[in-house]
Amino acid sequence: MNVIKQTSKMMPIPVVMLERGMGIESDGLIISYHENYASLTQLHELLGKQGFLDVDRMRSFLVSLQDVVRFVQLTFSLIADYVSRMEERGVRP
Repeated sequence: MNVIKQTSKMMPIPVVMLERGMGIESDGLIISYHENYASLTQLHELLGKQGFLDVDRMRSFLVSLQDVVRFVQLTFSLIADYVSRMEERGVRP
């Protein structure tokens, strides 16, 4: 995963989160912001060239940030509030 950090120093990469995990027939998660579908395609191509991901197995779930119906938006303050509440309960998130 250091490849992403190295590449991001040379060019902007819209990756907010890239983690290993498990579930729903997957073993990892990438959260990224894109202004259009072409930008998402460019990221897939970049990751495919690095050789550590099988881009043919990648699946996408697209969310429009311009949709009029919004539920809970991901913000850093939302995450910070959650962490703070957990720490108050003595739980390490």
